[in-house]
Amino acid sequence: EFEFITPPDTNVVGGHDLIIKVRYPGGEECEIPVKLVVTEDVIVPNGKDDIPDNYVKVIVDYTDKAKLEDGEKVRKEYWVNPNKKVLIPAKTPNPIDGFSFTEWTTGEEGVNLQNFDMTAVHQFETETVITARYMPKPTLTVKQLFSDGSEKLPEESKKIEYNSKIQNP
Repeated sequence: EFEFITPPDTNVVGGHDLIIKVRYPGGEECEIPVKLVVTEDVIVPNGKDDIPDNYVKVIVDYTDKAKLEDGEKVRKEYWVNPNKKVLIPAKTPNPIDGFSFTEWTTGEEGVNLQNFDMTAVHQFETETVITARYMPKPTLTVKQLFSDGSEKLPEESKKIEYNSKIQNP
């Protein structure tokens, strides 16, 4: 059996040098220095991280319909602890012109596509791809009809974008 001489602080990520006292069945005791490594439950790899062997990959795919900041990638990779429920720290995408972000999904189109709530905690036991979905924004052009029956697009016309369906009376 053993006991910690230096108690571990598992709330602080990183390596901790500890000392444990080991008691052998014959009554002999000795103190042994050990290193305890505490790892985040969600790791954003930066090339320097040691990712535990049991962690699983979660990919967030913003797709080509997202405006990306300098250095951002379309597909962002996270490694997560499969034994914990975690929150993936992905941000809501900023869509390119002409599109609206609608939802996050997992699975394949037409096979097992499911909505995914990015604001909730989830447990990931296998590699998962979370994909952003978008919808084209409808456009409406208003033409001016004159009493002679001719049509003319107003010189100072405005493009109006609607987020809801337009119904004809």
